[in-house]
Amino acid sequence: MDSIVKGLISLGVRQDDRVAVLMNARPSGLSTIAAISRLGATAVLLRPDGDLASEVAASAPKWLISDLEQAIPDPIPGVTWCVLGGGTAPRTLPSHVADMERIEPDEVETPAAVLTPDQPWSLPLDRPDVVDLKSLLEDPTRHVRPAKIVRTAQLVAENRAAGRKTVVWSNFVANISALTVGLAQHNPAVITGATALDNTKATTDRRRQLEKFRHDTECWVLIATPQTLGEGVSLHLTAVDQVHVDRGFAAGTWLQAIDRTHRLGMPSDASPTCTVVLAAKTIDERVSDVLNTKVEAMAAALDDHTLGPVADPLIVDGDPVAAMLGDVDALRELLRATTSGGLGNEDVVQLP
Repeated sequence: MDSIVKGLISLGVRQDDRVAVLMNARPSGLSTIAAISRLGATAVLLRPDGDLASEVAASAPKWLISDLEQAIPDPIPGVTWCVLGGGTAPRTLPSHVADMERIEPDEVETPAAVLTPDQPWSLPLDRPDVVDLKSLLEDPTRHVRPAKIVRTAQLVAENRAAGRKTVVWSNFVANISALTVGLAQHNPAVITGATALDNTKATTDRRRQLEKFRHDTECWVLIATPQTLGEGVSLHLTAVDQVHVDRGFAAGTWLQAIDRTHRLGMPSDASPTCTVVLAAKTIDERVSDVLNTKVEAMAAALDDHTLGPVADPLIVDGDPVAAMLGDVDALRELLRATTSGGLGNEDVVQLP
């Protein structure tokens, strides 16, 4: 069957193509059907004793594969006729019929990422002009960037064009490495659990990476794990845009990460954004549902309506700051509370 698959690839059969099969009940016929299925094409079974013209018209195949004895002398418009079986001995076929027995399977390259004939490289490759199929098959991560990394790079580039820096979060070291490569043109600062806190003898440390992000005008993005930098650091004076490439099930970590850039003290004209990159029909959707449920439960337990927009940003329309922090005016009023408001002296918070 592998040889038939390579023969189909050599002819140009691709995913979603309709391939008519006009063969008698024999092992080669079953193998052909299986090979078509493996390519993601659709096998259309024609009856050897049926009305060929009407069946082809009804099924509209792009290809037709038949036994040698089924080949007809006249071509069918819009259909490429191929013959399989009958041995490898020399034979004369009509000019419109391709002989699959003449194909050498070992000489056919398997196009790993080819999904359609018109778009042979449908995946985002670093350098499509230098990628050979063998290398792509053996080590795809060297050449193919995941769609989430590509989307994150687009968001960072858009923010940079607007003169805005971005904080990018990921829980996984492999993603951090991919992001570092994918965002290299933005001169990223990178902090993970392996980054020393403050060590002048180390190649770099968190203090130097934070300084780079805050003060280097050519550094447009900070890439970090929320477990490492999700609390104890204020970034809101440097960036108010963040992107989450992935998230874990810990709601506290998620909320703390948001707080690094979305907090009181932001510039008055700030328009903060928080983008979560979700891959459809993956664990991302499950994580999102669980986090939303946890945040909603937390808001109910604490009687804190400001957490609602974090679980569902559509709760608050308009002001993007309010969408993340809730009722900012009410929060400021609470912080300015005096004893006349019913708080004890020990509870008074005086603002400058």
